[in-house]
Amino acid sequence: MNSKITYDCASTRRLMLALNRARKILAAEANDALRQFGVDAKQMRILVELAHERASSPGVLAKLLDIDTGQMTRTLDGLEKKELLRRYRRLDDRRALRLALTEPGREMAQRGAPILMMVANRRLALLSVTESNALTCLVKKLLDQ
Repeated sequence: MNSKITYDCASTRRLMLALNRARKILAAEANDALRQFGVDAKQMRILVELAHERASSPGVLAKLLDIDTGQMTRTLDGLEKKELLRRYRRLDDRRALRLALTEPGREMAQRGAPILMMVANRRLALLSVTESNALTCLVKKLLDQ
């Protein structure tokens, strides 16, 4: 580590636990808010990413959302069973899958995306503008390494 600051194990552990707890709290709050739609936050994030066309294959979607491929397959199985998306074999490579939202899946993404944002914004509203900007910069710095 090239940092001028030397971190002790206890403070590093506290930071890692706090970041993980923040993620869990946001996920639990999002799950509670989405319960009315019969999907959880992970499922809704998949629907929203597909609706915004940021991914069209399970592999790209898994990387984008930081979900392991096994969990992605199980989650896609559930969304397909609810008829919110379909999996298609690509014509140019039958080994590859393409994902497409059904009309109910597209409608669900349109209704659920604002709820995901509301949950995140409710937590971020606890911070001042300065704190929010600082948090954004610090997290970006951690992720860019």
